[in-house]
Amino acid sequence: MSSSTNKFIYMWFYDLPPWLACQQQGWAPDIAVAIYRIINTRQVICHASASAKKAGIMIHMSVADAQAILPICHFREYDDIAVKNWLSRVGEWAWRYTPIVGIDSDSLGIWLNVTGASHLGGGIKAVCNRLHTEFNQIKVSVQIAAAPTYGAAWAFAHFSELLKQPNSQQNRLVIACDERSVLRQKIQPLPIAALRISTDIEAGLRQAGLQQIYQLWAISAISLTTRFGSELVQRLGQIIGDVNELQNPLIVPTPLIVSKNYLTPLLGVEAIQQMIADLVRLICIQLAQRYLLTRHLVIAVQRTDSTIIRRTISLSRPSRSESLLHRLTAHLAANIDAEFGIEHSWIEAKKLSAGLPVNQAFDSDLYKDDSKETLIDYLTARLGPNKVCQLRPSDSWQPESAQKLQPAQQTMQPASSSISNNQSYWQLQKGANILDNTEYNTSLVSFSARPLSLLTPAIPLHVIALLPDHPPSMIRWRKQNWHIYQATGPERIGPSWWQHITQTSPYSNKRKNSNKTRDYYWLETRSGERLWVYREGLTERGENVEWFLHGFFA
Repeated sequence: MSSSTNKFIYMWFYDLPPWLACQQQGWAPDIAVAIYRIINTRQVICHASASAKKAGIMIHMSVADAQAILPICHFREYDDIAVKNWLSRVGEWAWRYTPIVGIDSDSLGIWLNVTGASHLGGGIKAVCNRLHTEFNQIKVSVQIAAAPTYGAAWAFAHFSELLKQPNSQQNRLVIACDERSVLRQKIQPLPIAALRISTDIEAGLRQAGLQQIYQLWAISAISLTTRFGSELVQRLGQIIGDVNELQNPLIVPTPLIVSKNYLTPLLGVEAIQQMIADLVRLICIQLAQRYLLTRHLVIAVQRTDSTIIRRTISLSRPSRSESLLHRLTAHLAANIDAEFGIEHSWIEAKKLSAGLPVNQAFDSDLYKDDSKETLIDYLTARLGPNKVCQLRPSDSWQPESAQKLQPAQQTMQPASSSISNNQSYWQLQKGANILDNTEYNTSLVSFSARPLSLLTPAIPLHVIALLPDHPPSMIRWRKQNWHIYQATGPERIGPSWWQHITQTSPYSNKRKNSNKTRDYYWLETRSGERLWVYREGLTERGENVEWFLHGFFA
């Protein structure tokens, strides 16, 4: 085989959208999940998990029909941002095999050009097997193919079930085709859809009785171009390597580095502080000259005994403000043990993004750092990334699950930087908590309000109330009777029937299932306390009724 032969690897993650939905929602990987797109106001299934397909849900089926077939199936809209972000992160991870890596988000794939680099991994087959093992460990469904051309690798990955391989595992096949001499023979049984042609051309070919690629070899290029256009002939040339196909790989980010050498080793905290200040000033100048912003700084020093010490600073949003970076790095000097002195130092600016040019001479107030984000960055740099947290709304009907703690810097990230940052997913459902079939008059109170202090878990109460739907007239808590002056409600919140819900009793370590409907009431006692209580269970269903105190209003 010639050393100049190209080598491409294509990885097709055919079950990626359902897998991502399970990861975002915390569902078990073996449950039925269907992903849909909205096409002309219709919700059409575009991806389905293995268990959903086994139950009869098919691609291009409407969501209404799928719900009739499998009511317990979980339905989610296709999250294009999450898919692209996941593929981008995996593509950056794949740089360990080759610097030329690209993503194919439309086809849920990642390609690698390992020409001249496959021998570093033990050969093309060894690299494919290693990739197969890596994704098998995280339980991601993938089909991997290797070929001398990008088009052939794409075709083998998407239609590998037509190529019988005895050593396939869990429907994740590794196919290797190294030489162009056997490539033409390998692609003969593949269908015409493997050419990546448009649906109109594919329909025309099938109407003419042309189903497989080998049937096109006997037809001249002029005839194919006249009948079906130049795209078909171009795809035929690309799949066998007669026509070059240009791809857009991921751009390897190059961090900015500024370094300084010292003839006399630096000693003392004051000297190290001045060293860090000089490095920050120089890196800010470099960022401003290139119109770049950074979200991650690495300051490193090399001592006279060749020991290297590194300290990192992360920002919640990109910046090149010199005053901000001086504040964030001011405490680092005390954390660097110089011992016999520092002879070399440098600073790296990573996670770069483009920024508009700013002329500070005309406006000296542009970089005033008195915002909430600056405070978060400062506290995180001093205390650590997991010590500064912030509440983030969560997509849950249950009040105790409507928020969760996340690192503050992570909550400040832009929506395009995280796999689970779908705006509709994070949006807090306010009015949707009220069931449509409630019989009660809810026009007297705004149910979007929630108490400032929420008890988790809720505390059981002894209540005197008329059933089935009357609010309490008196409650007993902490050996004291609380007479109710006025009450508003109820607000009905149904259980999350699609997942397992548990509630912990404060008086016992045991856990019990809580799959009952809740009716919440806003109560005001005669002494002025405002309480948020709920009744769990419906008498008309024959359920035991229990009362709980869930929060306090101001």
